[in-house]
Parts: sequence; structure tokens; C-alpha cells
Amino acid sequence: MNIISKQRATASGLNKYYTNKLCVRGHKSERYVISGMCCECSLERYSDRIYKSNNVRNKVLDMSKGCCWYCGTNINRKTLRIDHLKPKASNGDDDIKNYRPSCIFCNLSKNNLSLSQFRRRMAYKKEDRPNIPNNILTFLKDKGINIPEPEHYIFWFEKNNLD
Repeated sequence: MNIISKQRATASGLNKYYTNKLCVRGHKSERYVISGMCCECSLERYSDRIYKSNNVRNKVLDMSKGCCWYCGTNINRKTLRIDHLKPKASNGDDDIKNYRPSCIFCNLSKNNLSLSQFRRRMAYKKEDRPNIPNNILTFLKDKGINIPEPEHYIFWFEKNNLD
């Protein structure tokens, strides 16, 4: 595995980086750019969650033929994270119609954002601009300061006509 710093990985648009150093739990593994968390630690942390039935997980994974709905990264049953398209925090249903296959990076990045909010976050990230919260944008706009919107971000599922 090639050694790459977090800074260089971020500048290159990568989701992960590798330092060849042990994490706090002793893993020598890639780390996620967004959180700095070791991939092995992340799998351990999230594998303790109660998973949906194997049948539901297989159906969700098949929605995109083994790719993350948002970025297109290859995922499998072990790395699959089931995302709620409409977040549960926004009264989204806990139903297969609301589930989407996601990699851990996109799942953690989307968190409880709507699809449009996540699109905006990813557009800002792609342009290496800070993601400015809506309340700050409104405040600035009220003061006559307009921040240009980033270029429209297109998700993997849209490029592949899946939804």
C-alpha cells in the first residue's frame, strides 16, 4: 500500500489515506479523510449495530449492483451501509423504499441531511470550499453579501439513471 498523507489525499479528491502508522487500537490500516478514523476501527465500531435482515441487505445492495448510490465506490455485504434517502430525523420511513446502498464515507458524510443538502455539501467539497451553513448564508445575504453557489454536483445514481 502506498503511503499518502491526509492533506495530499484530500487535495487529490481521495476518500482514504495511508500513513503506515498504527492507530490508537493498533491497526495498520487506511484512514478516512473525512474523519481520520482507521478503516478497521470503523468496521469494528459499526459492525456492532443491529443490521437489517440478510434478505433486505441483499435487496438494498442489488439496487446499485454493488456500488455506493452516491459516489459509485464498490461495496459488498461487509462494507454496505444502509442509508435512509429521507433521513429518519426528518420523518423518513424505515422501509426498503427509503433505503439506499452507501459506502461508509458517504453514509457518514450525509448523516441526517436531505439529498439536496448532501448534494450541496459534496459540491462544496469537490470545489475545496468550506460548507457554509444555511443560517450563515441567509445572514450574509441579508447583509448584501452573496456567496456564489457551487457547480451542480451529480451523484453516481444520477449518472447511471437509477432513480
